[in-house]
Amino acid sequence: MPSEGIVWSEIQWDQVLPRVLLFAVRLMKKRPFAGAGTSAEDLVFDAVGKTMSGARQWRPEEVGLTQHLMGVVSSDLYNLVRKSAAFKSESLDEAAVESLASNEPSPEETTIDRDEISAFLSFLRNRDSALADVASAMILLGVERPRELAESLDITIENVHSIKKRLRRASEDYLAQGERK
Repeated sequence: MPSEGIVWSEIQWDQVLPRVLLFAVRLMKKRPFAGAGTSAEDLVFDAVGKTMSGARQWRPEEVGLTQHLMGVVSSDLYNLVRKSAAFKSESLDEAAVESLASNEPSPEETTIDRDEISAFLSFLRNRDSALADVASAMILLGVERPRELAESLDITIENVHSIKKRLRRASEDYLAQGERK
């Protein structure tokens, strides 16, 4: 049963989807999830579909949509890997299984995340410092709404919208560049 009272057309998908997609890409880079037989885009698309159809219940009063979708992506990916022949043929120790089951990043993952964010922001800064400023505010400070971004960066809301469009394209270029490596 679909979540009642949620107006899906009012969701700011341009803010939610890039974050969930980046999460899915980063999650799939982890060794146990390699070769899961799916793409990050497919995982995100399925998570959104399951949430909108009610197959995965979102309770907005308890958790934000971005966090909910990240949880669905993580769960679905873990289930895909668990069902795969590669996973069944490898023996994982209990610590590895517990590590995967928890959402807490390991110290190594935290370092990798920090390095990935730094590389991404450096890529943006080389392209256009305004892109890096908006991305930094969104990623590092958690500022999401256009009005909050405009206030924190001392720019107009129209400028925020323009920069976010360019940021979306730059993010796609960055991800495509990573796939070629």
